[in-house]
Amino acid sequence: ISINTGRDSIVNTNLTVLAPILFNQAITICSGDTYSIGTSLYSTSGSYTDVLIAINGCDSTVNTILTVIPEIIVNQTVSICDGDAYSVGTSNYTVAGNFTDVLTSVNGCDSTINTEIILTTEFVIAQNISICYGESYSIGTNTYTTPGNYTDTLVMVTSSCDSIVHTNLSI
Repeated sequence: ISINTGRDSIVNTNLTVLAPILFNQAITICSGDTYSIGTSLYSTSGSYTDVLIAINGCDSTVNTILTVIPEIIVNQTVSICDGDAYSVGTSNYTVAGNFTDVLTSVNGCDSTINTEIILTTEFVIAQNISICYGESYSIGTNTYTTPGNYTDTLVMVTSSCDSIVHTNLSI
């Protein structure tokens, strides 16, 4: 640099070159959520690079590995006995129908449970039984030798629900 005085001038300059900022991150989000960085918005799993302007005016590069946890959907059919209940989360179901519950799984994301409840009613049977003197009549774990009216509750093998048997026993 020359100045009009005809002599050389010396200018000392201290130049500081700022290193670029590089940041690597791994992010996990739930299905249906989004992750934003700068002006970018992401909702699918993948590797992304965003170049931003840092506070010092220089470029800042952010490398993101994004993992999207899929929603868990469970479809189930449950048969319950009349008078019983079936629980999903905090819901208790005692009637037949289709029900949907949204729960939070261990990873903090939503899980949807679709439940079809089938209600099995108990069977009530009334029977008149005659036996000869000295004989016995057995039903379930009970054996009867005297005349009378007896009520026995049995568990059906096919549905695990109660069967009520009313027996009028005569000799």
